[in-house]
Amino acid sequence: MLRDLRYAVRLLLRSPGFTLAAIGSLAFGIACNTTLFTVVNSIFLRPLPYERVNELVEIDNTRRATPINEFRKAQSFAGVGAFIARGFSVAGADGIRNVFGFRVTSNLFSMLGVQPALGRIFAEGEEEKPVAMLGYEYWRRISGDPAIVGSALKIGDDSFTIVGVLPPDFALFVRDGSIFIPYRVTEGRTLARLNPGVTSQQAEAEVASILAALPRETGPNRVRRAMVTPLTRAFRPNDGTTLLFLQVAVGLVLLITCVNVANLLLVRSSARRREFAIRAAIGAGRAQVARQLLIESALLASAGGGVGLLLAGWSVNLLGSLLPGNISRVLRGADALTIDHRVLLFTLAAIVLTALLCGFIPLRTALHFDVMKTLRDASRGSGGGRQRIGAVLVATEIALAVMLCVSAGLTLKSLAGLQNQYLGFTPDHVLRAAVDFSPVRYAQPQQRVAVFGELEKRLAALPGVEIVGLIAPQFFPFGGPAVRGALFEIQGRPAPEPAGDQRGEVYFAGADYFRSVRIPLISGRTFYESDTLTSLPVAVLSRTVAERHFGRENPVGRQIRVDLSRPDSPWLTVIGVVGDVRNPLAPREQPTIYRPFAQAPGSGAVLFIRTSGDPLSIANAVQRELRAVDPTAPEFRVASLEKSVFDYVSPQRFSASIFGFFAVLGLLLAGFGVYGVMRFWVTSRVPEIGVRLAIGAQRSDVLGLILGRAVRTALIGLLAGIAGAIALQRVMANLLYGVSPTDPMVLASVALVMAIAAVVAALGPAIWASRVDPMDALRHE
Repeated sequence: MLRDLRYAVRLLLRSPGFTLAAIGSLAFGIACNTTLFTVVNSIFLRPLPYERVNELVEIDNTRRATPINEFRKAQSFAGVGAFIARGFSVAGADGIRNVFGFRVTSNLFSMLGVQPALGRIFAEGEEEKPVAMLGYEYWRRISGDPAIVGSALKIGDDSFTIVGVLPPDFALFVRDGSIFIPYRVTEGRTLARLNPGVTSQQAEAEVASILAALPRETGPNRVRRAMVTPLTRAFRPNDGTTLLFLQVAVGLVLLITCVNVANLLLVRSSARRREFAIRAAIGAGRAQVARQLLIESALLASAGGGVGLLLAGWSVNLLGSLLPGNISRVLRGADALTIDHRVLLFTLAAIVLTALLCGFIPLRTALHFDVMKTLRDASRGSGGGRQRIGAVLVATEIALAVMLCVSAGLTLKSLAGLQNQYLGFTPDHVLRAAVDFSPVRYAQPQQRVAVFGELEKRLAALPGVEIVGLIAPQFFPFGGPAVRGALFEIQGRPAPEPAGDQRGEVYFAGADYFRSVRIPLISGRTFYESDTLTSLPVAVLSRTVAERHFGRENPVGRQIRVDLSRPDSPWLTVIGVVGDVRNPLAPREQPTIYRPFAQAPGSGAVLFIRTSGDPLSIANAVQRELRAVDPTAPEFRVASLEKSVFDYVSPQRFSASIFGFFAVLGLLLAGFGVYGVMRFWVTSRVPEIGVRLAIGAQRSDVLGLILGRAVRTALIGLLAGIAGAIALQRVMANLLYGVSPTDPMVLASVALVMAIAAVVAALGPAIWASRVDPMDALRHE
């Protein structure tokens, strides 16, 4: 074995061009797979940082409130806790900042089995006590001092004592939680630990019985349903399917690379077929020849895997910087993108699979040959069988590349549609600024109306500002892609069904909001400054709500009620209808009901400041005006609305970019494959070509012969690739927006590009063959 290994090394070193090309190709393919698998591993395979995680579940119920005390009575659970995301205004050395964190039940960390890095976790019964814990990265960013435990932290108008710092690998679904406050959580996500021997199905049945026994909520009956889901599945991000599909795509790149290297090995083994025949003739067994070829392919795969692993170590950080925010936020732990033992095992598996795939075809030819026939064929330069195998390999490459290119074309067309669609408003030249005033300092509604009114007045007076609008509670003029909205009632009509579509998203807008983002007025009027707490409660409907629930009837003047869970919820008089808005990822417009902010003011809102120039140019002036109004308020979170909407589809843009990159790579690899096979075919047919030319064939005939062979091979690969792409349509459908998985324009474009690439790749060998000198070819024969 050692002698065979040394011989294989010498053979590879004698052909440095071939060796470097093979190792480089494999290294790139393995590096791409290892890099992307590092992300998949961190999100899907790395264990959650909790004790006995297989016992942990999430209780998801449809009630508005979380009946956590009722769930604690269940015999299925050893413990029940809950958490809800919140923003906190934290005073520090650099001013007052908004910091992302969570309110949690005091028993949550003990139930999860979390051990703090410093200090202690919350004790039972500490809800609403002035204590706090810090996330590890936040602690390092603001201090990094172990003596921080016991010190004070100013959050809003209150002072909290820091009792501990969470460990580096801790993540509560997302990993960027900075501050944790114990609180009596009445809504949010509910987690539980199962008692030994209890299954999630048994717990779900008990939870359903608990919910059924609770008093019914006021207002329309709500559907009583609960799901108990293992936490490893509940904490899986929504974009998991996209990542897995990308992993499949990069796997196709590795397959194309393996086919290319197998083609190179096939050509090389064809050049060595006389060597194999002679070795067999003098007594060497076929097993020895096969072992030699396997060792060579294993050496190439191992070298490619080693170099690929080194490249992956560098490219992991690059990929981490390119990941969209919705994916990077759920990467687990402070050092999420690390090459751990699972990634190493994956790379090892890729190396073994690569060695087998690359060596299989040459191995098969080595085990099935006739010694005397091979010696005769070798002397004449024939290799018909190998040429047919090469053509099959190239067709396979083209098929895989077509599948990649179709996926890329569909995602790119979907992305173009997302970015170019009209969303019902005009985001250019608008600065989005979110502000949260203290709910304690501004406890009365009149105080909130006054402070926001003063801020709007100051901002409107800034140079370059055209108009200032205000809305709550959304950061965008639209809601999430799957929102259903709240039930509303129309006066004079039956109460809505709980499962019906008489729903609308309820937003609270300022008088100038619609003009600030240019949502058009269709009928009636929008809000006036006089629509206040003491005036008639009013509402404005979006076009979808008006047309769906009032038909041809003019809704202006009709009355609706939106907060059905409260008996004292007021009837709102409809005063106008405005245009629809839509989420870029939603299939249809969003039904929306607007109420005047001044009639239900909150302590937080988002300002939309329309400017005559670059909106970010006034960001500092906006911050100064906020300080002038309330020095204790946290800094604005400012951004260009246009860029924010653009960034909203960053996950789709990331997927399209990755697919596009891999598609181009697959196209190039397929082109190289066509070139290599056609070059080998032409070289082995030089005598035949010389004879053809000598007996009167035109050089254009030779050119057409070779190009025709390339086109036939490409056509087989195209048909197989399109069939494979269509077979993936069910998976692709979940990744596309407004594009059919069998879009004929995309399929036709990919077929045309691939056909052109095949012809261009075959053109060089074809031109070379057409210029063969007949006399030289006949002398060679």
